[in-house]
Amino acid sequence: MGKSHDLTDIEKGMIIGYRARSGSISETAAFVKCSRSSVVNVHSNWKNREVAQSRRANCGAPQAINDRGERRLVKSDRHTTVYTLTAQMNQQCTRKIQDNCATHSIAYWPLQQTSDFSTHVDKRASQETSCITAQTLDPRTVGKGCFFR
Repeated sequence: MGKSHDLTDIEKGMIIGYRARSGSISETAAFVKCSRSSVVNVHSNWKNREVAQSRRANCGAPQAINDRGERRLVKSDRHTTVYTLTAQMNQQCTRKIQDNCATHSIAYWPLQQTSDFSTHVDKRASQETSCITAQTLDPRTVGKGCFFR
């Protein structure tokens, strides 16, 4: 029985695979023929090194405009309508955006602000944003999903 640094990459892969299939530490150590501490060390190193990646990040259509672009667009003119914003986005972007995407951007933008950002925004600006979003929302497009989000 060797230490964890004596294990080959194949043995480390076997440990990770066996533990991923809900194998206990003792069963994994018996399967790979190494010590239990080696199993614990290899698995914890692998688990802490690799961030759990969500497959959800890769599903759906790619975003036509990122969050920073949405914020900049809404901040540039708060008194604009959804249709004006959509036309403005379609002029600047290579991919076309539907009206309900712009509605989603305007409607949820104040809720998506981080605590760092919202501390620098005064109350009047956030009240204006909420009033404007209520005025610019079109009831026909609110219930529809956004295909580029």
